[in-house]
Amino acid sequence: MDYCYINGVPHLKREVESISWRDFIKFALLLTPRKLCKFFPNIVNPDNGRNYSQEALKNNTVYLQSPILFDDPYDSTLYLDEQAFHEVRLKYYADLCGFQYNKEWNIDRFVHEFGLYLLPHIKNQSEWEALFHVDVSKDDLLSKSHQVFALSLCNEILRNIQEENVLQIAFYRALHQEFLSQQSDLIKKFRVTCFATDPFSMLMWAHYADSHKGFCVEYEIPTPDEQNITLLQNLMPVIYSDERVSVLDECLAGLNDPKVSDEMVGAIYKYGLLTKSLDWKYQNEWRLISLDTMLTDENYNCKFFPISKVYIGAKMPDDKREEIIKICNSRGIPSACVIPAFSSFSMQECTGKMANPNCMYKKLS
Repeated sequence: MDYCYINGVPHLKREVESISWRDFIKFALLLTPRKLCKFFPNIVNPDNGRNYSQEALKNNTVYLQSPILFDDPYDSTLYLDEQAFHEVRLKYYADLCGFQYNKEWNIDRFVHEFGLYLLPHIKNQSEWEALFHVDVSKDDLLSKSHQVFALSLCNEILRNIQEENVLQIAFYRALHQEFLSQQSDLIKKFRVTCFATDPFSMLMWAHYADSHKGFCVEYEIPTPDEQNITLLQNLMPVIYSDERVSVLDECLAGLNDPKVSDEMVGAIYKYGLLTKSLDWKYQNEWRLISLDTMLTDENYNCKFFPISKVYIGAKMPDDKREEIIKICNSRGIPSACVIPAFSSFSMQECTGKMANPNCMYKKLS
């Protein structure tokens, strides 16, 4: 398929891929809906007795969590060709250690020759560390990455010294560990919270509001100004696609230069944090993304835009419904119940002639 979907509209993939990160931010600002909503389960945490959903409603905050905890196994993962990663990193470490290699060698020959070059130094820690330019006095990320790889490779060689193909095993495992660390470490720097555009989505109620027993908060999204521009520039639409885009070059650049560049951030955002399978297109999702605590307090809570309305789930028990309505009334926030429609498989607001005369909402409000 030549198209991906953003905010419910098809876009050519090549156009999305070619747009710079700064232009994508401008593009997102133009698309930002005037209202976004977030679904809450309204459940009590059994470990500490806290209801984080109600705390978010009372404080007008949203919690940004680590994206590695999301329910989609592809969500917020980076697509890297591991074989290509190994080949590039092997050459990097060979150059770092002063090893002269033939560019025509395949990877097996490269590993064998490079390993033979390193083996005479493996029992002398200072020589081994000097080869890999390890400087324990330095605290920068690049020095630490050299140290971690050198130690990992040394341990794997010694652990598998009796194996016939010890060098292949050791290099593969050390590089594989570096590959996994790079994949996860880049994403771990970010925190994310998710929004939808439709407070009546039956699937969103089922999946994210405890099967219609929770509630949905609708937020009023303002036009950009000096006070809110930082928040708005980090509020992005999800890109729904049937293909993944490799970010190998950006990740390799990040290993060699730990400073986070615009290109690296853009690649991580667009192809890691924002791209999802077409299977999730019904969500029409928007995400607020923060580099660590850039937008949040120390507990990753972010003061968000004003609440315009709260929708109460169709299956919420009466005692819980009463709690939510009282919170809304105390803060002057309009609220309404959501019920199944009569003539179609859809959800609707319980108002006017369609309202249930015995509705708990009417009794309490």
